[in-house]
Amino acid sequence: RFSAVVLSAWRQSAHAARREALVARERAAQETARCSLLQQIEAEREVSSQEVEQLRRQLFEEAQQRQLLQENLKRVFMRGVCALNFEAMSLLADPSC
Repeated sequence: RFSAVVLSAWRQSAHAARREALVARERAAQETARCSLLQQIEAEREVSSQEVEQLRRQLFEEAQQRQLLQENLKRVFMRGVCALNFEAMSLLADPSC
C-alpha cells in the first residue's frame, strides 16, 4: 500500500513537472514569436517613415516647380499682353491705316 501511495505521488509530480516544462516551452516560443513580430513591425515602421519623408520632399519639390511654372506662365502672358498693346497702339498711331 505504501508503494502505491509513493508511486501515485511520483506520477503526479512527474505530470506536474512535464506540464510546467511544456508551459515553459510554449512561453518561450510565444516570446520568440512576439520578439520577431516586434522587429518586423519596427522594420516596417522605419520603411514607412522613410517613404513618408521621401514623399514630403517630393511634394515640396513639386510645389516649387508648380510655383516656378506659374511665375513663368505669368511672365509669358504679360509679354503677350504687352506685345498686343504695342501692336494696337502702333495701329492706332499709324495714319496710313
